[in-house]
Amino acid sequence: MPSKEDCSMFTPNPEKMQIEEFSIYWERFGTGPKVVLCITGLLGDITYSFYPVWRKLDPTKYTLIGLDLPGYGNSRPPDRNYFRPGQEFIFERDARLAKKLMEQLGYQKFSIIGSSGGGTVGFHIACHFPDFVEKLVICNTPFEIIERDALVFRFLSNLDNWPNDQKAYILRKYGRNYAEDVVKSWERYLQVELPAQSHTKRLQRNLENHLKAPTLCVLGLKDSVVPPDGARKMKERLPNMKIHEVTYGQHDHLSFLSEFVRVTENFLLN
Repeated sequence: MPSKEDCSMFTPNPEKMQIEEFSIYWERFGTGPKVVLCITGLLGDITYSFYPVWRKLDPTKYTLIGLDLPGYGNSRPPDRNYFRPGQEFIFERDARLAKKLMEQLGYQKFSIIGSSGGGTVGFHIACHFPDFVEKLVICNTPFEIIERDALVFRFLSNLDNWPNDQKAYILRKYGRNYAEDVVKSWERYLQVELPAQSHTKRLQRNLENHLKAPTLCVLGLKDSVVPPDGARKMKERLPNMKIHEVTYGQHDHLSFLSEFVRVTENFLLN
């Protein structure tokens, strides 16, 4: 959970950006030459997921842009719903919105840090808009859907099964009913996606055919949500992707914050 010191370093943005029908909340920190877009995962927001990271980065080296995806953080309304049969895949929509945000801010070239599902959004940006993305860092991002996933998220649809620090923050930010409904919508999506894996296979093909950006995949080997096997198998198909394994790392990148920042900086700056 971000500390009071983390929060005191940053100034909340009083304005949102209108992109399509969405009012997107975003923040900028730093004035450095390395522009990095930061994207959170399930029920994440800038404050929880990235303030602790930003605090460890030199603002003279980086310009850090964070956004709350529609339905998360301060980008509400609308509510977040992953189960959208017959509609555009939500991560592809998120990717388009994020790219438009960066364009409207004046950035034509940037790197991306994405945690969990935020890494999936990052992949879609890098595949659909390859000329915009310089480098990509993903952390504990799923590359495949397996049968256990629906069971895992059914378990996580009860907030009492979350780590205490995340649970406390989520309850304050969203309230129990909304947060649990979001996780249940992801579980429903997984149940429908699992048999044919149409979105998953399309993303894998796009990664093979269109991913140009050098990519670092950070894996926590104690991640109980996303097993590392999917990333290891995908590495065989993506020669441009490096893997860094953290022996003690759990799903949340904050569980190994110092190492995550160290390897991310080394990758982005070299």
